[in-house]
Amino acid sequence: MDYTLFVLSISGLICPILTDFPVLWNVPSKHCYINGKLKDLSDYNIVENTGHNFNGDKVVIFYEFTFGRYPYFKKYDVNQPVNGGSPLNENSDTLLKEHLKIAEVNITKLIPDVNFSGLAVIDFEEWRPLLRYNGGVKSVYQREAIKFTEEKNGGHNSVHINNTATLLFDEAAKNFINATLHLAKRLRPKAHWGLYGFPYCNYDAGKKDTDFSCSKTFQTFNDDMKYIYDVSTALFPSIYLGFEASAEQRFRYAILTEARRIATKHTPPLPIFPYTKFEYNPLKEVDSFYNDSDICTTIKQPADMGVDGLVFWSSSSNMTLRCDNIEDYLQKTLGPYMGWEELAEPRFDFERRIIVDIVKEELELKLKLNTYQGSNGSKIYESDQ
Repeated sequence: MDYTLFVLSISGLICPILTDFPVLWNVPSKHCYINGKLKDLSDYNIVENTGHNFNGDKVVIFYEFTFGRYPYFKKYDVNQPVNGGSPLNENSDTLLKEHLKIAEVNITKLIPDVNFSGLAVIDFEEWRPLLRYNGGVKSVYQREAIKFTEEKNGGHNSVHINNTATLLFDEAAKNFINATLHLAKRLRPKAHWGLYGFPYCNYDAGKKDTDFSCSKTFQTFNDDMKYIYDVSTALFPSIYLGFEASAEQRFRYAILTEARRIATKHTPPLPIFPYTKFEYNPLKEVDSFYNDSDICTTIKQPADMGVDGLVFWSSSSNMTLRCDNIEDYLQKTLGPYMGWEELAEPRFDFERRIIVDIVKEELELKLKLNTYQGSNGSKIYESDQ
């Protein structure tokens, strides 16, 4: 591959990115908009749905509790099953048919345009598609799968029951997810369909100085969920920060690297649109915005790694109280970063999926030099010419 190198010296806390790097606004800010706030996101190269609708003509997200007939246990309580409680239940086939009927109504209502080509995100989080990955509070799904299997296959030993429960649950989950994605693609074939938060990564990735990857266990999980990526037309990994991260953004690098690993197993590679935030805790606080380093790396690191775009998400919680703060943060911090034009020519061609191949040794050096802290330094950009 023939690379042309561009070097940009950074003086002070400057976070330049490419102006043709798509950034979408999946924030429920309509109330702010109709009251005269957040009017000019285009000035900062941010794309929002028309009228600041949370679901609209650019990006739509389908939440599990209001999409189709998604099965789950409310509050992870076995005594509160919703739509059968688990994808593995006595009436799985009937409930799946009902789910698809309602899901079709949901999709055609939220995406009335049959030629919609934006992002269409399905958010299924109550249970994991692999039984062995349902630990902690989600272990209710393991227990219920084992109970279901015991009732159907009494007299077998525990090892056989556990293995059978795993096979049955994983197959039921696969059927539910695959049927949903196939329906979605049939109804809106030009949309970029995928599941939020996929591929998965261990939450402690990057804790060690030499750790730049998701664990082998989680890479295996993702390989075992190949059927999801084979049906998806985009990946939406989560790179949220729930804390003030250090300068060494190894956790985020690990997630994006895993997404790239999965994406490049397909021809052409699946586009990657990471979901990120600009607030640490929008659910409970009205003024918890990312500091300069974290917002800089939130934008810059994914762009450097060649993703296809970025999606900003936030909660509707206390939005009335947050409008002024969000607008102030957008004007003084987030917006200027997004509006900075790094290079006029040549532009990166994201349609051709430019992926910067950064080896671990090079990244480790850059991280130690605070490349992703936004402090003094320089950065090499590569463009495939």
